[in-house]
Amino acid sequence: MLGLVLLFSYNVSAAVSQLVTNSASDIRVITLEYESVKLGPFHYRKVVQPKLGIALSGGGLRGFAQIGVLDEFEKAGIPVDYIAGSSMGSIVGGLYAIGYSPTELEQLVLETNWEDLFFDAPERSTMFVDQKRELNRHLLEIRFEGKDPYIPQAISQGQQISTILNSLILRAGFQPHTDFNEFRIPLRVVATNILTGEETVFKEGNLALAILASISVPLLFSPVKIDGSLYWDAGLTNNIPTDVARSMGSDIVVTVNTTAPLRNLEQMHNPWEHVDQVTTIMEESRNKEALKNADVVIAPDLGDLPAYDSEAVPEFIALGREAARKAIPEVQKKLREADKNNNYSTLFNVGKIKITGNARLPEEFINRHISTNLIDPAYDNKIKNDLKAVFATGYFKDVMAVINTETSQNNPEYSKTEQNSTTVEYRVIENPVIKTINITGNTVFSQEELQELYVPGENDVFNHINGEKFILGILEQYNQKGYSLAQVIDFNTDPSEQTLSVRIDEGRISGIQVIGNNKTQPHVIKREMPIKAGDIFDFNKVQRGINNIYGMGLFQRVYPTFAGEAGRRILQINLEEKKYEIVRFGARYDLDKESKGFIELADDNFGGLGMKSLLHARYGSREEDYRYQFRLDRIFVSYLTMSGDFHYTSKKDFLTDQFDNFIRRGDFKDTRFGGSISFGRQLSRFGTVSVKLDVEKIKVEAFPSPSLPQYMTDFLIYKVNERVDLRTITLQSMVDTRNKYPFPSKGNFHEIYYETATPLLGSKISYVKFYSSLGYVYTFNNKHTVEPRVVIGFSDETLPYAQRFRWGGLHTFFGKRLNSLHGRMIVASNLGYRFKLPLQNIFDTYIGFRWDLANVVEKNQQIKFKDFKHAFGAVASMNTPIGPIELGYGVAFNDTDRIYFSLGYQY
Repeated sequence: MLGLVLLFSYNVSAAVSQLVTNSASDIRVITLEYESVKLGPFHYRKVVQPKLGIALSGGGLRGFAQIGVLDEFEKAGIPVDYIAGSSMGSIVGGLYAIGYSPTELEQLVLETNWEDLFFDAPERSTMFVDQKRELNRHLLEIRFEGKDPYIPQAISQGQQISTILNSLILRAGFQPHTDFNEFRIPLRVVATNILTGEETVFKEGNLALAILASISVPLLFSPVKIDGSLYWDAGLTNNIPTDVARSMGSDIVVTVNTTAPLRNLEQMHNPWEHVDQVTTIMEESRNKEALKNADVVIAPDLGDLPAYDSEAVPEFIALGREAARKAIPEVQKKLREADKNNNYSTLFNVGKIKITGNARLPEEFINRHISTNLIDPAYDNKIKNDLKAVFATGYFKDVMAVINTETSQNNPEYSKTEQNSTTVEYRVIENPVIKTINITGNTVFSQEELQELYVPGENDVFNHINGEKFILGILEQYNQKGYSLAQVIDFNTDPSEQTLSVRIDEGRISGIQVIGNNKTQPHVIKREMPIKAGDIFDFNKVQRGINNIYGMGLFQRVYPTFAGEAGRRILQINLEEKKYEIVRFGARYDLDKESKGFIELADDNFGGLGMKSLLHARYGSREEDYRYQFRLDRIFVSYLTMSGDFHYTSKKDFLTDQFDNFIRRGDFKDTRFGGSISFGRQLSRFGTVSVKLDVEKIKVEAFPSPSLPQYMTDFLIYKVNERVDLRTITLQSMVDTRNKYPFPSKGNFHEIYYETATPLLGSKISYVKFYSSLGYVYTFNNKHTVEPRVVIGFSDETLPYAQRFRWGGLHTFFGKRLNSLHGRMIVASNLGYRFKLPLQNIFDTYIGFRWDLANVVEKNQQIKFKDFKHAFGAVASMNTPIGPIELGYGVAFNDTDRIYFSLGYQY
């Protein structure tokens, strides 16, 4: 009777071999020990095995050797049950834990430019045109917190790497929960709480923030604020988290050590490298203890390869593979030793094998997974391994074996030469039959599209492996479209109806919440987010919104989080505001304008509306500029824009004789006083159209060279001197898609305007002026850049001298001084080539050549090719933190040549 009870027991939790003895036979029942596995709403069981935990250390980019280790473990069929990661190990382990394969991780790290992660400047593509024009003008910017200067805590606020982490996590095939135990592989992330000085182990919360905290090297990245505490790199307290992996329940801990050795003198350049050296010294004894406590240590032979050598990443991964291959036999041995079920017990002579309980699956299918036979004797642990293999097919709720050993004296069917003969009966309980798939909650994809992802089991028996793949396939289908918050929230089988019911929550957003905006108005932030309450979460739109918000220049860090449960998800936009009171300083020197500098007092977020308000004062050898200006890139939630200024300017330019090949005859001074107001509309982030009203009083005075004859002096004064009251209306369109400035590598720039002055506006003079400039930038092989440009401008003969088209200089026409060509009509073109030199230094260095063609004339007239001036020149450039340094030489054919030199940004 006891045997019968054991045979039909289903909820058996202990792996036991029980013996029942009577006069005729010995009956032994072998069962498996199971544990529950959860994938969202889908629960199934798997056989209990020794738990393998893996501890992934820090080590900078050297940590990518861990990808090679994980890859070799997968190839060897070694499952990872727990992961603990410190610093770089938290990136590799975190992404692996939420479903990225080693192959995907390798592709990601090879495609990422890791050197760019330390620079948080927003992409130009996320900025409006007027913002782009403001970039790269100043040498120094000091922000103020009240009356005190604000000193940044680190070189980088971590926005770039935060964006990448959020992107990778939100694009994971299996969207992670806030409970790290719910990941595909349970995870722990180690960081250092700098308020308490203690190690913190994150097991829940926002994964991207936890990883960012774990990798934030002091002075290189700002500390990460989580729940009122500040966190820095895990290497300060626990760089090799063996103990953390052990505490998760690991029977065997494999520690992958990719930490870097102490730097030598030649490797100690930057402040954060000195800090890292100190922490390495402080952690040495704890690291030794962590390695000692590991069951297996895998230490790739990375030698003295620098921790931040991005070119060595492929080598890091390869060395990780090599080290793993050597260590895998030892890992497998440890797992066998930890498996209590591998202990040999009773030896049986098998005389008969039976399979029972299979209603739909043929015996032949089950037999393929059974190694016990009638020829070789079998231990009971071998039979148990058969049970594991059968259960691993995914078709069964439970499997067990009944071993019935009968003696020859009790059973005359056996020959007298056999002392014992054993019948092994494999009893199985199949999963239910599934013939119909019902899917609800889906609006993005049809039932038929999603049903195609389900792979029916053998003879329609449900397979939990296929069920898992079905869930992941649905999530991947949504993920590919950007709907990365989609979840399968119900997954149930109905045996009586032979139906699998699946309910999907597509990740609709019920609200948007802004967190951390102490000054900025919420609508200023929300308007940049292209997703609204009621929309299905679209990762691509949200990422674009985050980039747009960061591109406003108002925040030092922007990242998304989520609150609420499925069906009530709230998108949270988390911000860390910058300090908005700013003083900026700028300076520049070139041979034409000589030296000049400026100071600006600015409020970058006036009234919390994102309005820029500033006072600008510029003084130089040949120019002065004093102004107040304001700009509002978006009015309320519209794409309308507004700007204005009040200004006084005075500048000296070269007085040239347009009737004598534009030879310099002295200088002239252009003084203006007035203001402007402009209204327009943004064309996404690539352009703008606007209408502007200018009101100016202009005075132009000529200062001919004293050596000139009096008649020439009088003529130049007559042609140049003027006082003009101007009231102009300008219709303007501007497009700027260049990826950077200076030295863009792709994109285009197009400016076109129509300007008119008329007495109807109160102007003392009337004229019409049209101008168009179109330039493109193409780069091939990452080093060769071609830049063609075409310019056309014309006006009527009433155009005053102060408003003429001006051309010439290093960037427009070689061989001539800056703006020395002038007239009422211009037709010009440039064809430039720039080569990025393969020099191993900090700054990008270029050598460039350009062919110029131009015709600038006094009056509108028919253009003939013979009238064009030609020029050719070369320039060597270096892009430095204080602005570009340029040294050039050019020749205007049959005319003049000139040497050029400049240092600093143009403004």
